[in-house]
Amino acid sequence: MLAGAEMANAIRATTGRRVTCKWPNDLILHDAKVGGVLLESSVADDAVRYVVVGMGVNLEPPHDVPGAGGIGTTVGQRDLLVAFFTRFAAVYTAANRELPQRVRSAWLSLSATVGQVVRAKTVDGREVTGRAVGIDDFGSLLLSTDAGEARVTFGEVEHLGTG
Repeated sequence: MLAGAEMANAIRATTGRRVTCKWPNDLILHDAKVGGVLLESSVADDAVRYVVVGMGVNLEPPHDVPGAGGIGTTVGQRDLLVAFFTRFAAVYTAANRELPQRVRSAWLSLSATVGQVVRAKTVDGREVTGRAVGIDDFGSLLLSTDAGEARVTFGEVEHLGTG
């Protein structure tokens, strides 16, 4: 989530465009997906051994991908990467106990999902519809539903509007 938020901030700093974050890992500009974040990690003996962050950002919209957009070609790739790494490094401190709150704050300030009515699947496979109201310290999406609070920890979320 931090990588997505800081890439959105880097895009804004280098292009002036306001990119938002769709939970869990999409970068959105004017309702078009312009990028995404993927992670791979290894955990052994209850400890994280490594996390690899993969990120893609479209400068130009791919013509053969419905719903995809681009941030524009006026930004240099090097400038965008420097802006991203500078911002990411300023927030990320693995040993800091305040990191979850800082990540939550960074992501929520750019969220395209919180406030939306969404449809998603919970960990136990139930499909739920509700208003996205926030994220917890682990990045799970919190929904307010007719049946109470629901927590979504992974998977695709469909935005249904602000209704």
